[in-house]
Amino acid sequence: MQNLQKGFRIGEQFVPWGATLAEACRLLGIPPGHGCHRAEEAKLPCASAYGFAAVSTHLEAPATDRPVMSADFELAPDGTGTPEPERWAAPLSERLGPPDQVTRSEVPSYVDPADFVPFWARWEFPEISVGLSIYGGLRKVDGGQSAGALSLSWNTQLAARPYIEEWCTRVAQLAAVAERPSRLQTFVLDWPQNAYGLTGNATPQALAAREARISLYQPALLDTPASIAAKLNPRSFAVWTSEPHGIWCASTRRDSVMFEFGLPVQAVWVDLQPAKGPGSAMLELGAWTVYGRHGSPAIRDAAQMLAAFPGVTVKQQGGYDC
Repeated sequence: MQNLQKGFRIGEQFVPWGATLAEACRLLGIPPGHGCHRAEEAKLPCASAYGFAAVSTHLEAPATDRPVMSADFELAPDGTGTPEPERWAAPLSERLGPPDQVTRSEVPSYVDPADFVPFWARWEFPEISVGLSIYGGLRKVDGGQSAGALSLSWNTQLAARPYIEEWCTRVAQLAAVAERPSRLQTFVLDWPQNAYGLTGNATPQALAAREARISLYQPALLDTPASIAAKLNPRSFAVWTSEPHGIWCASTRRDSVMFEFGLPVQAVWVDLQPAKGPGSAMLELGAWTVYGRHGSPAIRDAAQMLAAFPGVTVKQQGGYDC
């Protein structure tokens, strides 16, 4: 399994890590979205994968203009019986060393064995990780039957390196604009709001991982300027404007989105009435989202404020929390 740190191989074609999905698909002679429902992925037949017989390969990226982050190979069975994990795990361990993580479990009697993964192993390296999942029975996949999957995943922070500088520049530009907002309206919600890509303490390592993930997956999402964050708490958000710069923004204490006045923007206002669940409300601006209880006055008032901005359309949705 040579050159795994540099890229992956599909048939005779080598695809380097760092190639965007569009570039990878050009090398493979297929369009993004081939064999899939989303443009950010692609699937194609593949007869072998690193010495193992295979059925197909599935590529996935944050967007067509972002790098491929994973290549998953469906492994062909070596018979008609229950897949034996060591058939694949032993050769991988000989090449890569002992796995860093292994889980084994019995297939429950109440599930289809093909839908269960009783064996899973992962090998971790600075640049990539290699995963092996062996199914409890032969699983029907496009192109035939699969005994399991061999997964190659690229390191997120390495993948983000070409994109972080541009994202940080836009964060700095927003911070400069935010020093003197023309108008700022705050809204208080019922519970704390989650920050994108941040679970737990905001350590330097966690913030670096967040920056990498945002720059790859949600580049329109920006860090909230310190001058705006100082006016917020975990349960509040703000809608604010800078008329000299011709922009308006929505911000939680961590996450912000910025738009030019007059450009078309669709905000989505969802309010679900209680049913099996307690009900909820949501306001969404692309990757930026806040949540509240059913009938939240904060979300209602913010949606009405946005509807008055030139270019903004508020799409209202209702229903029941089933």
